[in-house]
Amino acid sequence: MSQLPVSDETQVEDFQEEYEKLSSQGSKEASAACQRLVWALVHSKSQNKVKQGLELAEITLSRKERPAADEQRELVYYCAVAFYKLGRYIDARRQLEELLKIQPHFHQAETLKAMVEDQIVKEGLIGVGLGAGLLGIVAIGIAAFANRR
Repeated sequence: MSQLPVSDETQVEDFQEEYEKLSSQGSKEASAACQRLVWALVHSKSQNKVKQGLELAEITLSRKERPAADEQRELVYYCAVAFYKLGRYIDARRQLEELLKIQPHFHQAETLKAMVEDQIVKEGLIGVGLGAGLLGIVAIGIAAFANRR
């Protein structure tokens, strides 16, 4: 399974500076700079940066002046990336399913959805294993108690 790209702190800082500069100037390029910043944030190793990227993407998507369709698609994908990296797999899957309804051949979204599904299965199996282990301990405890009588 392919891995997600990772941004470094320098990229985040550079894109943050670019976005702030273009936004303050009222430049039409501010939207593209916002996209780059969100990308860098959600692909960061820092959970706090990932959360910041998710918030910025959600704010941008909720604005009255909606981004262009291709920008919306990317922002929704970045939200899914953030959810995945934050361990919110059900939220990531929901975002990706909605995105793939509109863009069924969006390869990155298909790949991420497979990664999300793998994590959901993995967590489910761990949960089942923990539940079975706990059940076994309880059964042993009951058997030990019954033998003492």
